[in-house]
Amino acid sequence: MRKAERAHYQDELLACKGNMRKSWRIIKDIINKNSNKTQKLPKITINGNLCENPQSIADGFNKYFSNIGPTLDRKIPPSNTNPLHFISSNHTVNLFLEPTTKQEIDKIIDNLKHCAVGWDHLPAFIFKDNKDPLSEILNHIMNLSL
Repeated sequence: MRKAERAHYQDELLACKGNMRKSWRIIKDIINKNSNKTQKLPKITINGNLCENPQSIADGFNKYFSNIGPTLDRKIPPSNTNPLHFISSNHTVNLFLEPTTKQEIDKIIDNLKHCAVGWDHLPAFIFKDNKDPLSEILNHIMNLSL
């Protein structure tokens, strides 16, 4: 979501390049300068009841999406037809993943940007400063995972 949001604002800023007023409006939106207005959460109907409690809304979404598989499964009528019957012809597709190389790992590490840490909480400089020992280890792990 962060990448998508970042890409969205980059596109917005590029679209208004040269228009300082629009650029500053977008920048203020990014840093929430216009947060004087209190945002009101939407009201959502959960099990026939109108709900505006954030915790109840989150729980309702959680229950809905965690049960979507079994809910849809109950709607599928039982059948004695073999699922292979629906495949029109025999398709043989082979997939081969080539082992990675130390040079490929080095290139990826070199292309890491110095920015905020990701989901792994590891800053890019750790990889960049320790590229030689880490690239061998990462290469081995990647090839084992294939």
